Amino acid sequence: MLMTIAGLLGFAGRFSLFVLLLLIIQSAGEQILGLFRIQSNDPVERYWQGLLVGLLLLSFLVYAVGMAGWLYLETALALLVLFVALGFRISASRVRQVILILSKRGLIHPREILHRWYVILSVLLVMLAGLHLIVAFSPPVGWDALNYHFAVPKIYLLEHRIVPTPSIYHSAVPLLAHMQNLFFMLLGLDSFGQALQAVLGLGTVMLVYRWTEARYGRFSARLAAGLLVSMPVFWFVLPEGHIEPSSLIAFTLSTFALERYLRQQTQADLFSFALASGYLAGVKTSNLYFTVWLWGIIVVALVRRRIRGEGIAVRPLLGALLLGALIALPWYVKSWVERGNPFWPQNPLGLFGPDRYNPNMAVVQAGVGQAVSWFRQVVPRTLLAPALMTFIPDWFGGDSPKIGPLFLALLPIALWQAIQSRSQGKKRSADRFLLTASCLAGMAFFGAVYYLRLTRYILPMAPLLAVLVAIWFARWLVELTQEYRRRFNVLLAVCFVFVLLYNGAIAWKLHGQKVASALGLVSREVYLATATEPLFDTVPRVPEYGAFRYANEHLTGDDRVLFLGGYRGYYLDIFYIWGRPDMQELIIYPEFTETAEISERFEQLGITAVMRPPDTAEAPDAGKPVYAFESGMRLLTDDFLPEWGEIVYQDEFVELWIKGR
Repeated sequence: MLMTIAGLLGFAGRFSLFVLLLLIIQSAGEQILGLFRIQSNDPVERYWQGLLVGLLLLSFLVYAVGMAGWLYLETALALLVLFVALGFRISASRVRQVILILSKRGLIHPREILHRWYVILSVLLVMLAGLHLIVAFSPPVGWDALNYHFAVPKIYLLEHRIVPTPSIYHSAVPLLAHMQNLFFMLLGLDSFGQALQAVLGLGTVMLVYRWTEARYGRFSARLAAGLLVSMPVFWFVLPEGHIEPSSLIAFTLSTFALERYLRQQTQADLFSFALASGYLAGVKTSNLYFTVWLWGIIVVALVRRRIRGEGIAVRPLLGALLLGALIALPWYVKSWVERGNPFWPQNPLGLFGPDRYNPNMAVVQAGVGQAVSWFRQVVPRTLLAPALMTFIPDWFGGDSPKIGPLFLALLPIALWQAIQSRSQGKKRSADRFLLTASCLAGMAFFGAVYYLRLTRYILPMAPLLAVLVAIWFARWLVELTQEYRRRFNVLLAVCFVFVLLYNGAIAWKLHGQKVASALGLVSREVYLATATEPLFDTVPRVPEYGAFRYANEHLTGDDRVLFLGGYRGYYLDIFYIWGRPDMQELIIYPEFTETAEISERFEQLGITAVMRPPDTAEAPDAGKPVYAFESGMRLLTDDFLPEWGEIVYQDEFVELWIKGR
């Protein structure tokens, strides 16, 4: 009992510290926005703008001290003092103001608090959001987190500076969000990076509600926010260290600021848009697609103004473009220096030399298969993307990341209403804006499906799509009789209940075992050693953890470990090289024809230990292709390792070899 109480008190302390850190960062960001007079007039949006700017400043400062080689706890504490000085007015009052506004404007409306559907939906949503926020405080175990979102900053932490990591495929991508993870790691609070992403995702829901309610009414706002939280992919990215929530809130703030700028032509909105769009581009390479699309809308709008003979203020536009570029470009310089291509692994229009070629993955012998024509594969996949993302999610990146049936069900009605509005020739500016926005969003969505291909990568558009579908559906509903509107409202409420229950069941299956660890009822070490995959109870969530603990105890900082399997090195406290053939070109296995060549390469790289899966060789499958790396890999594992070193640790998943002394 005492242990349980102590664990819960520890969680309460961590949660309070996390909230305090966010308030400090947000207050500093809001002070900067106020200094340049570019903050939103809406307190809710201004709060999240302030947090985004504060996080942006934090990322740049951590990046700078990392390049200088000052990644120490004392540096993180100094940065914290700086933020306290910048945002000396800790904005707890701002949080109270945000809650008060939402209470008055519909999310917690007192006249409806006793409505049975309202109570049911509110309770379900709060429980679902609370579960994801709580489990975000558990130790990181997600594949992306342990592979690079947390693993790459961990290497910087071990080396006390930002160093090249050419063997980690994803380490050359923009690192804006990773710098925030690094800051929390310096403080010894790595789970705060996960919690931050969960908060940013939930903040996006708040922004969607607030903007839609202000422009189109409470029903459209609730429906838009409801459609967003009905999507399983939204909840999938919240608690495991994915950086998509950063993309979500940056795209949402960019879109809303852009809409106001096109409507009001104010410089504050233009520069707010530049800030958010620069942040968006700095989070993820795939976000460049959305950034270019958003700026393209401004270009089209300016061309139309020019055609109509209206004046264009060029200087503010150039200033905003420069601001967005200054925010985004530093995160691509690292890729340019390390890989010779700022957009690596993409190579737009072949501007940066030949496309990436990995000699390890050259096909020596083709497998047995049947080619599928571009028309039969790509065209249906693109046009039917919303349905396929729900019913065949494997085509777009896995089982859980789904768009969801509720959004899919309302989409045809929204499209019909939009077409009807167009055919009826309505001339209201609001209708023209909605039609234009819907057409542009549709083109951007299908373009993203074609180029980006994964549901998670397309997720930044989800808030905009939810808003547009909600508005058009609400307009269709208004045209029905009162009795039919009442029936549809009840039907929608029932559907939302089932969808939230479904998302809750999925969330508990994926994250239920994290709750005890997050609340401090189970120690970090016990959880990492015993956690299992949600769908396969016999498979450990971190299968390499036992080997990592052994290596951390018996190896030194001078050692270098080579991974020959798909291991994720976050919990290894020693510098490592990821030797996975398809993810790196630091070790070219086809070049190895004798063990002496392998030995020479090991000496060049300073490799003193090797982790590999236990020998589970199977008979070759004649139907699969044979890749160039396979012969060199077999030479390394079968001939070189036994004469080079010895096994010092072995379990069901890992063999740890140490160089002979």
